[in-house]
Amino acid sequence: MYFRKPSRYWFLSLLLLEILLLILTIFLFSSLISNHPSLVEKTYFLLGLGLLLINTYLFIGYCYLVWAIPYKNRLLEVSLENPQVIIYKFDRYFIIDKVLQQEGLDNKPFSRLSQKDLREINLIIKERER
Repeated sequence: MYFRKPSRYWFLSLLLLEILLLILTIFLFSSLISNHPSLVEKTYFLLGLGLLLINTYLFIGYCYLVWAIPYKNRLLEVSLENPQVIIYKFDRYFIIDKVLQQEGLDNKPFSRLSQKDLREINLIIKERER
C-alpha cells in the first residue's frame, strides 16, 4: 500500500479551527452591522473571513484525500498487473474503462481522480519497471 490516509489529528485540528474562525467571523460581522465600524474592525473582519475561506479550502482538500486514497491504492494494484490501465496522451492521463470493467470495478469513482493522482500512480509504475 503506497498511499496512506492523512492523520485524524489533521481532521480534528482543521475542524476546530473552522469552528473558531466561523465564530470569530460571525462575531465580527455582527459588530460591523451594529455600529459604524472603524477601519481596524473592517480589517479584522476581512482577515477573519479570508482565514475562514482558506481553512475551508484545506478542509475540503482533506476530505478529498480521505476519499481518494482507497481508489488510488486499488488503481495502483490494477495498474501493476496491467500497465495499460493508465495512458498518457495529449498532455493528460486517461483511464481505460474496459480494463477496470474486466477487473469487476466501477469506473466512475476512478475517473474522478485528479490528474495529479494519476501522475503519481504512473510515476510509481515507471519506478517499478526500472
